[in-house]
Amino acid sequence: MALVRFTSRGGVFHGWYIVAVAFVANATSGIGSYSFGLFFEPMGGSLGWSRTAISWALTIRAIVNIAAGPVLGPLLDRKHGPQLIMTLGGVLIGVSLMLTAGVNQLWQFYLLSALIFVGAGGATNLTAGRLVGIWFPQTRGRMMGIVTAGNNFGGMVSVSAVAALIVAVGWRNSFLLIGLVMAAVTLLIYLIVRDKPEDVEKEIGKRWAPKGATSSAIRAALSGLTTSEAVRSRIFWLLLVGMATQQFARTSVTSQLIPHLEQEGFSTVTAASALSLLAFFAMTSKIIFGRLSETITAIYSYVVIIAIQVAGLALLAIVSSSQVIWIGLILFGLGMGGVGALGP
Repeated sequence: MALVRFTSRGGVFHGWYIVAVAFVANATSGIGSYSFGLFFEPMGGSLGWSRTAISWALTIRAIVNIAAGPVLGPLLDRKHGPQLIMTLGGVLIGVSLMLTAGVNQLWQFYLLSALIFVGAGGATNLTAGRLVGIWFPQTRGRMMGIVTAGNNFGGMVSVSAVAALIVAVGWRNSFLLIGLVMAAVTLLIYLIVRDKPEDVEKEIGKRWAPKGATSSAIRAALSGLTTSEAVRSRIFWLLLVGMATQQFARTSVTSQLIPHLEQEGFSTVTAASALSLLAFFAMTSKIIFGRLSETITAIYSYVVIIAIQVAGLALLAIVSSSQVIWIGLILFGLGMGGVGALGP
């Protein structure tokens, strides 16, 4: 039976369905990023890999993100809209996760990790920024905060669930099941996401349509500097360096947090709870600073969250007191979370 394209029902502005599916896509991505550390011990014990060897997948992630962005960006702008890029990204993530269930060699794990990260770039933030800009041009900050909070929501609710899943069915079947969840989300993306300006213009005036959703605002959201103009501007390079630097800090801490806390004497359950707490405050940060960016601008909001992130990281790195570690987790979560909302 042929799939039926989703259409707005009851006159509800279709942008809200877009936000919902983008939130879910980010939540699914958050399952992988936050629960990565849970797989260290079972994969290492089963396959004889060290934590360092497994962690090299994160270095591959950084390299892939650098290489994939300049490729996916022009495809998104010139030839293919968010719907196609998000769908293909979701398929790539789901298939790669399911294939990871069968790895036996490190090179296989690295290759599939690279494919997952390519898919994540297309299925989450890169495309979400464009979608939110088109559907909510005058309230982009707060809506990006909601959409990107999905990543932290997924991490918050999934850490304990994935830990239990690994115990119940093993790490291989856990990868398989997470891949199947991503496949279901990909179907939602295909059915719901619409990304052309004329699609949005047809929704103007419908129930719960945001203020400022006009044809001129929608078209203006798609305008901007050319590539050559951007690379000649100082702000482009400052943003590039600043965002890359914090990304290394954020990824290193979230992926290694559970093993680190276990070495500090925390139980696995407590360490998983700590990661959930981190995700909760990161989610809160996205909503707060996404909204704040509409008043004090994204640049000044970014300066504030980096300062908070540094303070939290200093407490985690320097102080070993368990009480202070919890404060550090809260601060680091508040600092790292808003980046996802402000970046686009």
